[in-house]
Amino acid sequence: MEVIANVDEKGRVTIPKRLRRALKIGKRVRMRVEGRKLVIESLEPVSTRYYGILRAEVPEDLDSVIIEAMAKWWKERTT
Repeated sequence: MEVIANVDEKGRVTIPKRLRRALKIGKRVRMRVEGRKLVIESLEPVSTRYYGILRAEVPEDLDSVIIEAMAKWWKERTT
């Protein structure tokens, strides 16, 4: 499957819905450059990977909570 997409003035590209569905792309992707190609990979949510190991109330957006906690830890570590 191949599509041509526009890049807006801020450098954003919208991934068409049919590609997002076909690749099961959620809220996060990994991007890397290979030669002159941009490769985009779907990332599995952290909450999916660790589902069931916690016995506590889990926030709906666990990824954001983890990212926030890691940012706070990193900031404290580097100051």
